[in-house]
Amino acid sequence: MEETRTREKVALIVEDDPAIRQMLKDILDVDGIDSLAYATAEQALADLDGSSQHSPVAADVLLVDVMLKGSKMDGIEFISTLKERGNGQLPAPVIVITASGSSLIEQKTRAIQVDGFLRKPFSLADLRDTIRRCLTITGNRK
Repeated sequence: MEETRTREKVALIVEDDPAIRQMLKDILDVDGIDSLAYATAEQALADLDGSSQHSPVAADVLLVDVMLKGSKMDGIEFISTLKERGNGQLPAPVIVITASGSSLIEQKTRAIQVDGFLRKPFSLADLRDTIRRCLTITGNRK
């Protein structure tokens, strides 16, 4: 887990590509949002439920890549697992990120009711707008 923690808002990133993971961390940092970044869904799940060496983590927004190389589950399965563990509720708004042009992936994300969908390459403005909107959802849920 790569961690930066000092601010009020926290984003959890699940992205297998180290360059994209770092870019997301850097953008969030500039925008005043702490981030927890993971290369695999399993690492993120372990920290979210406290089964790792860390205390359970909480996030205000989750950014999840669909295709997670090196992970036993993809981003859709990760989100579905979170939803099952939360009795049908996700722990925070979820933004799905994908490089796939498949409409099937977009349909699957709608079926699990994510809060945002970004197709790579996405613009910085679209990323920031989607995160801002999801943080507003977080504020309304608390």
